[in-house]
Amino acid sequence: ISTTDSFELTNGVTFTGDGTRRVVSGTLAVSPGASVSHEGIFELAGGTLGGAGNFTVPAASQFNWMGGTLGTGGVFSVAAGGNVVISGAATKVLRRLFSNSGTVTWTGGTVQGNSGPLFDNQPGGLVDIQTDGTFFSTTDSSTRTFNNLGILRKSAGAGLTIWQDVFNNSGTVDVQT
Repeated sequence: ISTTDSFELTNGVTFTGDGTRRVVSGTLAVSPGASVSHEGIFELAGGTLGGAGNFTVPAASQFNWMGGTLGTGGVFSVAAGGNVVISGAATKVLRRLFSNSGTVTWTGGTVQGNSGPLFDNQPGGLVDIQTDGTFFSTTDSSTRTFNNLGILRKSAGAGLTIWQDVFNNSGTVDVQT
């Protein structure tokens, strides 16, 4: 399934079955009070995944973030055993709470934070940086906050990874390169 249209998802929606779900442009909004999850692979290549409701990447599932915006409202959460891959040269924009208890692998592009986003890397969560880039650049004056209670690792890249704004650490920072 690939869409360029705009849709609103209500409570209890779960994407199931083989195949990849992809948002190329347009908006996929999760309704207020709703929780949406998926099985298999979900891709945000452009457009916006937003709305006031919550979106979950469950265990044994993967979310590929290649472009576009995780829009304001709700929580984007990664369960233990879930995976997010942030890849490609396009700028990705985070405008909501991102709560990671799984694995986030960042291999390319800039992650921009607008509208006061919060990234919580929970105990047991891993953020693995495999690129040289900027995390939380911005085009507005909002505060961007990254809370590390898990493991933040830089495992690849020969240059600098630039972290902007607030970084709180009570976990592990593991610089391997």
